[in-house]
Amino acid sequence: MNEMKLSCEIVKDLIPLCSEGIGSPESMAEVEAHIKTCERCRKLYEQIPPDTIPVHVPEEKNVFRKLGSTLRRNRMAAGVLTVILLVLVGILLWLTVGQVQKKEGMRSFETIWQSVEVRQIVQKVAAGDMQWYAAHTSYGDLNSSNILINSEDAAKIRQADADALQKAYDAAYGGDKVKSVKVETSYADYGMNSVPIPYTRASLHYEDGKVLELHFIKGGDGLYQGSVVTTSGEAGNTDLRAVMERMICHDVYPLNLLSGFLRNETPTGADSETIRAKTRIFIDRLIPDCRDGMEERFSDFYGKGYLVEDLQLSPIRYDKERKMLYNEVTFLVRDAQGSAVLLTRFWSEAEGLRFAPGYNEIYPKDCSEELAEDMQGLFG
Repeated sequence: MNEMKLSCEIVKDLIPLCSEGIGSPESMAEVEAHIKTCERCRKLYEQIPPDTIPVHVPEEKNVFRKLGSTLRRNRMAAGVLTVILLVLVGILLWLTVGQVQKKEGMRSFETIWQSVEVRQIVQKVAAGDMQWYAAHTSYGDLNSSNILINSEDAAKIRQADADALQKAYDAAYGGDKVKSVKVETSYADYGMNSVPIPYTRASLHYEDGKVLELHFIKGGDGLYQGSVVTTSGEAGNTDLRAVMERMICHDVYPLNLLSGFLRNETPTGADSETIRAKTRIFIDRLIPDCRDGMEERFSDFYGKGYLVEDLQLSPIRYDKERKMLYNEVTFLVRDAQGSAVLLTRFWSEAEGLRFAPGYNEIYPKDCSEELAEDMQGLFG
């Protein structure tokens, strides 16, 4: 039986398919046989661009295999995203509960943000930039309406404090490299606040083993108020702690706490270690040249059997003539015969408190003359 030959019209329809590689082998063979004898169809076939790339038609099983692999990857990605989303939702709920309840030890959005802000402060301390620290931390009453002080005088006080702080820090940690910084904020009971407030604990660990621990709360002026909790190494032989405590506390804290350290409910001997430990805390708040001999002076004072009933400092004041901050002081002491009150003031300087004997006023009440004389000279 004679094979059926394709007509030119059919071959013309098959040429594009064969040139793209999607025609069947039988069709390809028929087209090639036809163009060998047909000049017109051969010219049409030769017009196909030589760089035409044949289209590969994948096998059906490969298509479904790739589709299944893609679906599996998508399911895994969706599972991972779901877990991440659940974790994020859990963290947000946990922080929201902390923000609402504000219980001691809890964390919230507020405490996280405070940690971020305090870390910036602590990193400046780690870099030894005490000028930045002094300009970006709270000064308590110095920034409030409790003191009649103009901005120029306030700036001078700040600069004096910054210079003193820089000198103290350089003496204690100058040249020492910080190995690590840890900052942690949670709610804590603090002072007279009715509810726990965000309280940040920050510690700087130096490569030579020194440690500086600072605690921060937000002051009434919106800036952070810090306190030195722990110093080690050479810091124990410098005025760093006293300087930092003074410059960050231009208000009654921690000065009124000193009354608790100076009071004694029963007569105490001159060699009492308890009195030495308590008065040492007060002495540390004095400027260096007022500290000399104070430990012995306190020991002699208490050794005479006097009972120190109270020592109170007023809120910070400002002397316009001397352009200095000061606290008014009320010192109440009793002996076997009666009592006496000393009214004086302590000047507030960058490095601590300075006595002002020119402001001493004694008000005795049936006490011995010796007590009045001793009180007059104690802060002289």
